[in-house]
Amino acid sequence: MKTVDDIFEQIQGTGLYHKRLLYYLLTPIFFVTPFVFLNQIFVLHIPDHWCDPPSGLTPAELNLNLEEWKDLMLPKVLGPDYQMRWSQCHMYNVQNQTLESILRDKNLTGMPQISCEEVNGYQYDKSEMIATAVSDNDWVCSRQNYATNLYTIGVAGLIVGSGLLSALADFKGRKYSFFISTLLVIICSIAPIWFSHSYLWYCIFKALSFACMMPLFQSPMNITTEISTSKMRGYVIGIACISWSLGNCALPLLAWLVNWWTTLRILCVAPLCFIFFYYEMLPESPRWLISKGRTDEALIKTDPDLKEKIEAIAKATNENVYGYLSLFSSTTMALRTLFVTMAFTASSFVYYQLVINIGNMAGNIFLNMFFLGLVEGPGCAIGVYAANKFGRRWTHFTMLFVNFVLFFILMWVVYYPNLNVLVIGLCMIIKLSISGTFVVAYVQAMEVFPTAIRQSGIGFCTLISQLISIGGPYVIYLGVYDLKLPYLIMSLICLMGAIAVSFLPETLGGQMPQTLADVKTFGQDHRYFSYLPHQIIEEDKKETLLEVQTISPPAETKT
Repeated sequence: MKTVDDIFEQIQGTGLYHKRLLYYLLTPIFFVTPFVFLNQIFVLHIPDHWCDPPSGLTPAELNLNLEEWKDLMLPKVLGPDYQMRWSQCHMYNVQNQTLESILRDKNLTGMPQISCEEVNGYQYDKSEMIATAVSDNDWVCSRQNYATNLYTIGVAGLIVGSGLLSALADFKGRKYSFFISTLLVIICSIAPIWFSHSYLWYCIFKALSFACMMPLFQSPMNITTEISTSKMRGYVIGIACISWSLGNCALPLLAWLVNWWTTLRILCVAPLCFIFFYYEMLPESPRWLISKGRTDEALIKTDPDLKEKIEAIAKATNENVYGYLSLFSSTTMALRTLFVTMAFTASSFVYYQLVINIGNMAGNIFLNMFFLGLVEGPGCAIGVYAANKFGRRWTHFTMLFVNFVLFFILMWVVYYPNLNVLVIGLCMIIKLSISGTFVVAYVQAMEVFPTAIRQSGIGFCTLISQLISIGGPYVIYLGVYDLKLPYLIMSLICLMGAIAVSFLPETLGGQMPQTLADVKTFGQDHRYFSYLPHQIIEEDKKETLLEVQTISPPAETKT
């Protein structure tokens, strides 16, 4: 028994205790996490808007319905979809005109224009959301970049938080990092309700809440996967991602029922308070404790034989690590860190841009989010099945390459309004595929990085991928100039990620590396075009046959 994996195989890392953690702790946490992370889609939703007419020029006073009033009083402009639409920021300046002349002419095209801010402010379409943070604070027109900036600030918060709190988790423990992060997320998510009229304070709390967001689901997932057997890791991460998908589908239903951003924010964050009741149930990661030499704390029941084996492993695996610097301690470790980072970037960049683009899609925002969330579950299930059946490496490569092809197709069909259904359908397939890559990416990261720096490694990859994704909202904004530019950029990112993961070693059926020294030998004998799952299956059969031969009693000889 040489590794921690052998220990978990012996104590059956799929037993009742493991299942309790998976179904009673990890599953509920991942179900509520989308409520906290994705409620911003509705909170920062920019509804259709137009100038609030001054007294004497309202539709009722002109004896017109709203559509007739817009057609009369609002100039037509070219929209980002290259279609003509009513201006959302200006109206005709008719202050020197009489009502009779306005109604008689019914054509004010030659009249000067005036901004809504100079007239009476804005009116907002309330058919979807009665109030959002955008409509409450008029973050439109001259301040139309406020919502985009907030998305970017959130990503910036993720960058800082992923780095600091992931390092904290490796030095102080997964459990400590998780509960500190949860408390800060609750406080900083609720505070903007009272500070929304101060854009500066809203930005500060936005950054702080997102800085603590990553450990909210990363720490409990790492603990659960680290006490799992090698064959169960993909299943654990898949269950977590499917739970996320179910929460993603439930969120638009809650938003539709509530329809008010302040109440929605409170209801989305409130379930996190119940997490503190899990304090006694959630253990510290035994792998982390063993890597720190704290073997007594890693044991729930004292078994002298097992304790002796764990102490031997702890002495063999205990080494000095230096956080992020250890990720570049050797050429092999540095290259694998680079490739995992590129894979994380492909998944997170595409996923995040598809999510924030929901408000720009044709149709109902609640249904759009529901359907895009609905495909995540099958995507996660496909990712788990394929990763366990065909291996992590080629499954990840195939999914990213498929996304590259689909984005390339989107580049050429997005210009045609009559193909909108095809565009939405392709986006749903991409969302399904990118959900699968998230599962495989985390499984690969868990199995590529050694225990002592596993969370630092995942945190570093997340940090860099989010650093690149910080420009994502502005990539979507490039569609104002050319509709194919966002799809072109995302297709190239997917291609880059596909090439990167093809250079990672196959980890299916392998033992997770414990030390930095293990990294140098793990996967060194793998050829680039090898398909290892078949080899692993054959090796498992040989090992099983050897074990049977070893434990079987010798055949009796006849005399």
